[in-house]
Amino acid sequence: MQQSQKLQKTDYQMLAPDNHGANAVIEEIGESPQEEYHASEDSSGKDSIGKIDKACALIRDFALQCPEQPGCYRMFDGRENLLYVGKAKNLKKRVISYSNRERQSPRILRMISETTSLSFTITPTEMEALLLESNLIKQQQPRYNILLKDDKSMPRLLIRRDHDFPRMVKHRGIKDIKGDYFGPFPSTMAVNRAMIDLQKIFKLRDCSDNIFKNHQHRPCMRYQIKRCSAPCAGLIGKQDYQQSVDDLKDFLSGNHESVRVKIQDEMQQASDNMEYEKAGVKRDQLKYLASLTRFQRINLRDIKDIDVVALVMQNGQSCITVFFYRGGCLLGHRNYFPKHSHDSEAKEIISSFLAQLYAQYVPPKHILINEMPDDIDFLCDLLSARRDGKLELAMPHRGERKSLMEHAVQNAMQALQMRVVSKTSWHNNLNLLQAKLNLPKLPERIEIYDNSHIQGSHAASAMVVAGTEGLMKQAYRKFHIKQIRDDIGGDDYAMMHEVMYRRFTRYQKQEKQWAIHPDILLIDGGKGQVQIVKSVLDALKINNVYVLGIAKGKDRNAGQETFCLPDGRIFTLPDNDPLLFFLQNLRDEAHRYALGAHQQKRSKQTLQNPLDEIEGIGATRKKQLLQYFGSAKEVKNAALEDLQNVPGLGDKIAHKIYAYFHH
Repeated sequence: MQQSQKLQKTDYQMLAPDNHGANAVIEEIGESPQEEYHASEDSSGKDSIGKIDKACALIRDFALQCPEQPGCYRMFDGRENLLYVGKAKNLKKRVISYSNRERQSPRILRMISETTSLSFTITPTEMEALLLESNLIKQQQPRYNILLKDDKSMPRLLIRRDHDFPRMVKHRGIKDIKGDYFGPFPSTMAVNRAMIDLQKIFKLRDCSDNIFKNHQHRPCMRYQIKRCSAPCAGLIGKQDYQQSVDDLKDFLSGNHESVRVKIQDEMQQASDNMEYEKAGVKRDQLKYLASLTRFQRINLRDIKDIDVVALVMQNGQSCITVFFYRGGCLLGHRNYFPKHSHDSEAKEIISSFLAQLYAQYVPPKHILINEMPDDIDFLCDLLSARRDGKLELAMPHRGERKSLMEHAVQNAMQALQMRVVSKTSWHNNLNLLQAKLNLPKLPERIEIYDNSHIQGSHAASAMVVAGTEGLMKQAYRKFHIKQIRDDIGGDDYAMMHEVMYRRFTRYQKQEKQWAIHPDILLIDGGKGQVQIVKSVLDALKINNVYVLGIAKGKDRNAGQETFCLPDGRIFTLPDNDPLLFFLQNLRDEAHRYALGAHQQKRSKQTLQNPLDEIEGIGATRKKQLLQYFGSAKEVKNAALEDLQNVPGLGDKIAHKIYAYFHH
């Protein structure tokens, strides 16, 4: 079964007998032996039945309708939010086990108490049930499943094959470009560092094709710092450049020794021919190559591609560290902190983690783990299908592999301890904030806002979000300001008014990702900005939101900030107060993010071709003009007669272009 294989469903709808106050609805979609069944709570259930007992009765009735076949089941709350996705070899037996409240953990009891409807999907095999479960968890993020909070795909190194002189670039996402992919790397920083080191050895270009065309007479700075062989300026032939590409592929595939021997032979040959400058270049390549291979802690002799996955748990929290070895080289490691309840078992966590992690990219042939999941056989089948070949999932007990695992476990433990300390400090700061503002409960969501612009131009605003566990970067949002109204007060006030109005009208509409009620709004600004925010909240009738402004101190000195409240009160905090540092850090994070949005907007407009703004000038006519005049600047300076002489342009378009630039 291929990873891209879509599980089909069928499409029936029927009402089943009403038992224990539960209605059962069968739904099918498509043409396959799979079925989907729904049961929903009947509002006429007896009030005397407890919430959990009522849910157990619903589950028991639902289980009677389930077949004894493999598949996935889903639990929903009263708002039809997905609570949990599970797989089963036998749906009837697995689902009915939830109806016995005496055997459930506190986490499962909480989930059962919130359950008001269920559904299931039959699959031909248990392996397909595992695949469906993984996809549903990744797409819908159920609250009670073990979740990967950082699900961003990891970058790869790509050698593109769409040019006579292939270039080396970093790539993230699906493999939609023709070329050779290597990786994944644990972070963008890791792939950038690898590209710099590899350029010093193999001197492949990383510039775009447009930059390549514009340096046909003189190479760029990359050549001067000895990180490119300058094929753009003709300083290396196509055949020699392709040989460097092949050498790089060999190196990334693990053939380090053959590449080293080849460079060593070329150095010796250049020395024998008294080409000492060329021999010096080859010597430097050998030096960089040695530094790359010497960096590895453990030299993998018998395995080229392997992932080492180590799970450690402490006080209900867990850290999973993954070391990525490709071609016998360590590309780096990445720490994950999956979201789960305090009573989750290690076997359950590692199984869910592997299924979700390798949904992002093709797994290697060998994966080492330190916790063996119960569904090991089906997990191996699933991952083997994703890589279209056999896969080994094993716990090492001796030798080189055990050393790799011990190293990974040590790193995971250290990362978890640092995170526990960080979370404790963060929680203490939230307690200080709650006490200072006299809040009824600990703030669970703090939204921080800041604006960035230059005298109203390229205006952008940012929303940064902090929760009980730290900054929630997946919830960050940018606002591109559409209109600055002088009647509201000019730049900052008008921008803040627009941002607040857009944010909370989306909240009222219960739009996805905006339907969350914040506890605190931290505004980078003084009394004026706070009053603007309060006016928007009052107009939209948004209640129970605490607004706090943080204004820069005298001469904009850090440590002298004043804090403004909607009722006009102002207070300050001592210079060494940890709460002051906490609020400063939140403000600075919002400023950083807003400044990035502003700079991105400004750079985009700076690089924008003025011809794009002229109505009637599409890609074809723009290409005609640039080929005829050489640049947009020359088009702007051209006389009307010159524009009329452009083949195929026409007098009407020539007049329009001339009028755009001169009137």
